[in-house]
Amino acid sequence: EFKALLTDNVDASPISDTVLEDMSNKSNPLLVQMNSAVVLYLSAAGAAAPGAVVNIAGRQRMLSQRMSKDALLVSMGIMTTRSLGDLQTYRNLFATSFAGLKDGSSSMSLPGTNDSCILTQLDVIEGIWNDFSTVIDAVISAGAITPAQLTTIATLSLPLLTESNVAVTQYVEEANAGSATCVTTTVTTTLPPTNPGSASGANALEAGAVRAIMAVAVLRLVLFMS
Repeated sequence: EFKALLTDNVDASPISDTVLEDMSNKSNPLLVQMNSAVVLYLSAAGAAAPGAVVNIAGRQRMLSQRMSKDALLVSMGIMTTRSLGDLQTYRNLFATSFAGLKDGSSSMSLPGTNDSCILTQLDVIEGIWNDFSTVIDAVISAGAITPAQLTTIATLSLPLLTESNVAVTQYVEEANAGSATCVTTTVTTTLPPTNPGSASGANALEAGAVRAIMAVAVLRLVLFMS
């Protein structure tokens, strides 16, 4: 049902408020259940990674998509107050969870990691997150989002999701094999260039960002089902 909602509207212009509200209401429960299912799959496969590590590392992927969705809703004026509040909550949770995964956290039952390949991957994620969170913080502070900011979020959302997914795999590999495999993953989302100084350019930026964020949501489903 949610996949049909996305695929039926990914090329729509404009996307109606009703569709966006429907997407918001249906996406969070779906993301929560998908993350829980991933943990169950890992358990069924005999993965030895500590449950908290796998669960929280997997949750990072979900949080990146929640922030992208809420930024989109703010840009469209859909449930703005709630979306800004959720954006702050998910931003803080991503940041504290990332620190715990890297350095350890007794409150989250995270031991941290000394694996060089995982640390290298976390550095990649941190670089993307620094750029992503800078824009998120500006949106929260202003209580609004510009077309250029929305485009930046859409551009960084896919790499943040993909690189976080790599880290989850590495944590499981470390637990099963004693060490993780170093990988080189570079994902870039490039939106068509427009002139943001004009009204038509701003509208094109926003439309492109909306399609990119919805496309990432479809990718999230594909990653889960593959």
